[in-house]
Amino acid sequence: MTDDRDSSPYEPEPTDYTRLSHSLDPPSALEHRIVGALKEKSLLQPLSKPMPWWTWPRIGVAMATAVLLVIVGYQIGIRQTPSSPTASPTSMTFALFLYMDQVAEPRVYPENTLKVYQEWGTNLQEKGVDLSGDRLMENGALLFIKDKKIEMMSFEDWDLVMQGYYIFKAESYDETLEIASSNPHLKFGGSIVLREIDRPW
Repeated sequence: MTDDRDSSPYEPEPTDYTRLSHSLDPPSALEHRIVGALKEKSLLQPLSKPMPWWTWPRIGVAMATAVLLVIVGYQIGIRQTPSSPTASPTSMTFALFLYMDQVAEPRVYPENTLKVYQEWGTNLQEKGVDLSGDRLMENGALLFIKDKKIEMMSFEDWDLVMQGYYIFKAESYDETLEIASSNPHLKFGGSIVLREIDRPW
C-alpha cells in the first residue's frame, strides 16, 4: 500500500526566486511608516556627516601635540625618578669651608701662600679629583634679626671669618677626610669645616 500524500496533486512546485523582478519599489507611504516606526524605537540612527576638509589640519595638530605631551611626560618622569640606594659612591659631593680666627694673634703668612693653595688643588686634579674653589675677598657683612629689625655687623667685627671654600667629589668618606686633612689651610693656623652637599636642590 502506498501513501496517497506522497503523490498529492496539490504539492507546491519549487519557485525560482531569481526570476522575480528587483526593480519594484515599496509604496512611499509604507516606507515612511516603517522609517518613522524605527526612529520612534531608536532603531534607526541618522548617518553622521563627514568632517569638513578644512578641519583636518586641526585634528592632525591636536594628535601630534598629544603624542608630544606623552613623550615629554615620559622623559620628565625618567629624570625625576629617584636614584637607587645602591648608586655609585662617586656621586658623593663635599664642601670645604676655610675659616680663620681674626681675634687670635696676627699670623705671618709666606709670600707664596696663594701659590701653596693653588698647587694643592692642582695636585688633586691631576690625581683625578673633581675639585673647584674660590678665595673670598676680605669684606662683607653679617645680617641678622634683632628686636624684629634687621641688623648688620661689619666684616672687621667678626671673630671667625670664612676665607674660601672648595667643592669636590670623593669615592668614600675616608678619602674625603684625607683630602681635607691635606689642605694647607690647617698649617697656616686656620680651621676647616667639612660638609656633604645634599643634591639636587
